[in-house]
Amino acid sequence: MKQQRFVVRNLRVVTIKVNEKQGQMDIGIVGAIVMLIGWAALTFSGDAPGLVHLLLIAGVFLLIYRITVLGTRDKGDRH
Repeated sequence: MKQQRFVVRNLRVVTIKVNEKQGQMDIGIVGAIVMLIGWAALTFSGDAPGLVHLLLIAGVFLLIYRITVLGTRDKGDRH
């Protein structure tokens, strides 16, 4: 596993693991993709009522939320 090391003057040494979870996908991202596929199938297959579009809203929200949470996760500082 590739590691990057940063030395900050007058502070401790910080080591960051790069691509620690390579090959693993978050279940929230998979759920968001399934919701978006379901929305597309229901929308383009016929007459879609307004409630079907909640799948679009929920899918896009979940996808953006999970990507931002995974991108800003700092495991060392979580309590």
